[in-house]
Amino acid sequence: MRMNNKYHSKAANRVRWVCSKRQYEYVLKDYCKDCTLKGDEAKWIVNNNDVSARLAEFRQTSVRLASQKRSLSDIRMLSLDYIYFVSNDLTQSMTRYLIFETHQDVMKDLQATFFLHLPPIIANGMQWCQQAEDLLACSPSWRDLKMWCVDLLSKACKSDNEVDLIADILYNITPKLLKCAEDSKLEDTFAHSFVDPIIEAVFGSADIFQRHWANGALLGQKRKCRIEYKPDWVVYIKSWTSRLDLAVLELKRPSGSNNGPVSDFVKLGRQMKTMLGKLVDIGVESPVVCGILVEGFKCSTYIMDLKYEATYRMIRLASFNLVLLEKKGPKGTTAGLYLRFLSETLGIMVKHDQTEGFYQVMDNAPV
Repeated sequence: MRMNNKYHSKAANRVRWVCSKRQYEYVLKDYCKDCTLKGDEAKWIVNNNDVSARLAEFRQTSVRLASQKRSLSDIRMLSLDYIYFVSNDLTQSMTRYLIFETHQDVMKDLQATFFLHLPPIIANGMQWCQQAEDLLACSPSWRDLKMWCVDLLSKACKSDNEVDLIADILYNITPKLLKCAEDSKLEDTFAHSFVDPIIEAVFGSADIFQRHWANGALLGQKRKCRIEYKPDWVVYIKSWTSRLDLAVLELKRPSGSNNGPVSDFVKLGRQMKTMLGKLVDIGVESPVVCGILVEGFKCSTYIMDLKYEATYRMIRLASFNLVLLEKKGPKGTTAGLYLRFLSETLGIMVKHDQTEGFYQVMDNAPV
């Protein structure tokens, strides 16, 4: 199904914002007071409930509040860009503004699409994480930790499953936890000590994916707009003439403050929409993009699609600890598996579109 691309066009109206004591000029793309969807195939309907209509009403309230220069929550800010955040946690999901039965219907609909494919937690991996935590509690030397990690990696090499991934993460992270506090103070050090080993173990295992750290702008944007879209890390694929961004990460070190006009969560949502729009522009069928938000040692993973008109569904898959702070023990099992799901989601999408002439489409795409 080819998506209508008008909801990420160049049209814009300016609206003055006030949010959490931060005042700034926000470009409200494709501003319209009425959004009429043509045909039921363009609408998100669950159990005869027109969810698209409820989302449109939610957005119109956000537009009215913005016009009145009222303070807006992050999920209302995203709705102005037709981005609707959905989480199984009702207290954080925009579906909290709907009746509870509608929230339940939405989550059941999304579970059939995403949640049933999440990988299971593997017993050996959990045991290894617990062993690492117990070992760290005894204040071991760096050499003792490294020797334990080498033995762990040797055991993992004898198996042929997801445990290999967990062992690789523990091998790289565990010795660094001896000076966890010091390595958490600087954002770059924190990223390369505790975040990079996990995402590299996951996305680095797939040859088709290329990764990039350090605030590179997303492609497909005019130079004057790129300043708004500078993720901390991005996964992309590249042909001879084009590059397509498929996953993006925003990171804030522990105790780090957000000094920008918008939160990292809102930035992530807009970046995901930008990536999705690029895929739509070049004709990718039913595209999906992924997002990772790291706030200190807490990590959340997201998927966004455009299955229905004017409805960028930003869906939280999971939230988990990268490191268990109480005893400085690693909690890489859940992190690695949920991030592996993101990698496999992207891999399936790329594999499908390769059979449909994906690279031919990319090579004809505007740079």
